Amino acid sequence: MAYCSECGRKIKDHSRYCSHCGAPVDENVGPDEVGLSEKKTAAGYTVMIVGMICITVIILL
Repeated sequence: MAYCSECGRKIKDHSRYCSHCGAPVDENVGPDEVGLSEKKTAAGYTVMIVGMICITVIILL
């Protein structure tokens, strides 16, 4: 069984695209590699939020 590298959902065998998010299927992606892009996105949001808080504090001072 394959897993989508973008959303992490199970994909039917021999599918070319994820039926949930439409991402192209990479047959080399296993369950351990699922969610890597989600982790990168979460880290990006964290950095953005911390940056916005720092800028807000600087402006208020």
